Amino acid sequence: MAPSFRSRGRPDNHQRSGERLLTETLLAHFSFLLPRPPSLYHCVHEDTLKEHSGFQTLFNQTMKIVPAQWLFARSMICAIWESKKISFDEAEGKRGRYVSQKIVIIRSADVNRLQVAYQTAVRQLESYRIFPPSRMRAKICSPTGKIQHGATIIQQIAVGLIGFEAAVRVIGTHTEKKGEKKYGFDYATLDNHPERGIARFTVYADGDSPSKIIFKIESWSIPGHWLSTLVKPFSIWMQRRATCQALSFFKSEVLSTIQKARSPQSDG
Repeated sequence: MAPSFRSRGRPDNHQRSGERLLTETLLAHFSFLLPRPPSLYHCVHEDTLKEHSGFQTLFNQTMKIVPAQWLFARSMICAIWESKKISFDEAEGKRGRYVSQKIVIIRSADVNRLQVAYQTAVRQLESYRIFPPSRMRAKICSPTGKIQHGATIIQQIAVGLIGFEAAVRVIGTHTEKKGEKKYGFDYATLDNHPERGIARFTVYADGDSPSKIIFKIESWSIPGHWLSTLVKPFSIWMQRRATCQALSFFKSEVLSTIQKARSPQSDG
């Protein structure tokens, strides 16, 4: 009889149920470790919450921590987060842990090819398509649905079996100057975010006679809660890993978009 490899493949319904039960058990027994009450109310449908004003108030005020598999099914409501304040004093400037990573999107001596890559990368950055969908879903709260100064960005982030919703606010944008190819923006964390600080995302052409387009992510942060301090070594590792994943995803999406745009011409 051939050996069974079922356990190595895609988890069946029984395995998924076991993972879900484990996650619910961890949330129930270790909820006191979470930044805010994880609230069993978050598992309740919003229509039910509306019938209980006290629950709705708590729902609006807490960072929503739920099993990751439930998180991405939730709606992101701008009104909840747009009233939140930035969680650090802007006068203090950049402080805390600094992380800086970058990736070359394209390298070429063809000026037209570089221009297409740059414009594609800018459009993608304006739409905040930076992180892999399996890691983060996001919603830009602005009239155009694109990055602009003052816009709030809701983030639904998955970390293993746990997921949480938090938000940031765009505090500055960097547009092209004469003779320069550079676009980017800064955002700051809002109250109830597990970190406190700012992040900067920049797409630019390297050098006076550019031969490559680069995407760079920088961040300055400190723990936003005692739990973040407790797991600081893990959070540093996760931050660097998430940044690396974002850079790779962003590059692949830009190149894929360019390839799709060229395909009809090639077919013709």
